[in-house]
Amino acid sequence: VHALFLASVVRTAAGFSVYVPASKPIKHAGVTPWRPTLWKDRYIFPVLSAATSNDESTIQFVGKEQMEEILEDFEQGKSGYCVLDVRNEDEVESTGKLSKSIITCPLPKIKELHAFELHPEDFEEEFGFVKPHFDDTLVFTCAAGKRAQMAAELAATDGYPNIVVYAGGANEWFGPPSVEVP
Repeated sequence: VHALFLASVVRTAAGFSVYVPASKPIKHAGVTPWRPTLWKDRYIFPVLSAATSNDESTIQFVGKEQMEEILEDFEQGKSGYCVLDVRNEDEVESTGKLSKSIITCPLPKIKELHAFELHPEDFEEEFGFVKPHFDDTLVFTCAAGKRAQMAAELAATDGYPNIVVYAGGANEWFGPPSVEVP
C-alpha cells in the first residue's frame, strides 16, 4: 500500500521558513529512495513503509485491541503516552472521545502552526496542554486513520521517535461490532 509523506516546513533561528531539501535521504525498508514531487507548497514522498526521514523515527500502526491496551495504560498513568485525536472539534462532539483523557488537537491547526516545531511555551499557549516531550510516545487517532497518519508523519519529521497510529479510528471504535461469517 502506498502512502504519502508530506515534508514539513522548518523554521530557522532567523525566523525564516525553508522546505526540507528534496535531496535529504529517506529510508524505505530496503527500497532505494527516489526524489519527491512538488505539490502546492509541499514535497510529496511516495513511501512503501512507515519509515520516515528521521533515522530514529518509525510509525507503528495498531488495531483496536492494541489501542484498548494503550488507553488502559494511559488512563492508569502507567505509560509515557500522549494520545491526540486529530479530528475537528465538531467530529469529536458528534461521536465523543475514545477516552475521556484524550486531547483533541485538530490536524488543520497542527499543520497551520507547525505545532511540533513550536517552542514549548508557545505550544502550550496555542493548544492548552504541555508540549509532548521527545521521549513520550505520541499516539494519534482520527476518524479512519488517514489524518492520524499525516499528523504522525509531521511529528516524525520534527524529530519525535516513538509514534503510534490507531488505524481504525473513531469509525471502528464507535462503529458496529464486526461479525465473523462462518
